[in-house]
Amino acid sequence: MDGVIPSAKFNLQNLNTSDNQIQTQYPIQQINSFPQPDKIDLSNKEKKYKNPSSLSKIGGITAGTILGTSIKKGPSFINKFFYRNFLKNCTVTAQEALQAENAVKAMMKNSKLKDNGVEIVKVSDKNIESIYDEIAQNFLNKCKKWRIPQNDSIEKGIKIGIKNKIEPMFSMIKQGRNACYLLSNKKIYIPENKLELSVFHEAGHAINHNLSKVCSFLQKCGSIKSLTIPIAITALLKTKKAPDEKPQGTFDKITTFIKDNAGKLSFATFLPTLIEEGMASIRGNKFAKELLSPNLAKKYKTSMGWAWLTYLLSATFASLGVFAATKVKDIIAKKEVVSENKNQTEKDFS
Repeated sequence: MDGVIPSAKFNLQNLNTSDNQIQTQYPIQQINSFPQPDKIDLSNKEKKYKNPSSLSKIGGITAGTILGTSIKKGPSFINKFFYRNFLKNCTVTAQEALQAENAVKAMMKNSKLKDNGVEIVKVSDKNIESIYDEIAQNFLNKCKKWRIPQNDSIEKGIKIGIKNKIEPMFSMIKQGRNACYLLSNKKIYIPENKLELSVFHEAGHAINHNLSKVCSFLQKCGSIKSLTIPIAITALLKTKKAPDEKPQGTFDKITTFIKDNAGKLSFATFLPTLIEEGMASIRGNKFAKELLSPNLAKKYKTSMGWAWLTYLLSATFASLGVFAATKVKDIIAKKEVVSENKNQTEKDFS
């Protein structure tokens, strides 16, 4: 009929779609994989630190220095024990001394040391002043090669300065308490009537110097032990960084590394000396085994073992002193959190 809208007919059966069809066309896993923008994390935390006060820095450096120095000097009584055992095993009878002297002559002949200009000098009251003059003159001759200006007053001052520097060592040698090998003049200095076995160790130093490039280099590096002082100063003056702070720039990275590893670096400065001293004893032990009786060779080996322990102990306690000093300073003078900025942590878009 005109004007009459025919009623719509719906086939409900067509709308009765199965669950399997829905899942096929719109997989649930795919739907769930879309991001859910209900909550967005806008957290942004920034900590600000306050440097320690000057008073706390001074207090920390003072306390650290006192503790570090005490630890470094701590092994002195232990070293005395090691040193007494060194002297005990180096002390020989008159017959053993004669055997050692003959062995030394054979060693100098067969080891190429004599061919390299190495000499053995026995130190006594009779020749100690001439030894001082000879060593000083050798240094003056080098100064001339370096074209350093000289006159009578300068030469006199140099001689006095060198004597003051080497006199403690040579006094110990004269008293029969030590021996040494000087790189500058290739001479082994031993007591006149004591420490006869020590000459084998000093001969080991001479071989290291003249017949081994690696050990000769280590001898020249022995002076880096003095770097322990600037390492300790850097570690004490540098303020420890906060846990989430990073070094900025090359200088800051270097000083931070030194501070964080001050104890290890201090011990590392002793390594050239420890290695070279050990090698000198090993080379000397080779001579002792070949040229001395088994009993006397054993005494030499034992005495050098005690001597090497004094170097190891000094290196250990020096590095422990630097480590402890740094830790104490860091505890007393450390950075503190003064503010922590927090932005909105969550925002709900639901």
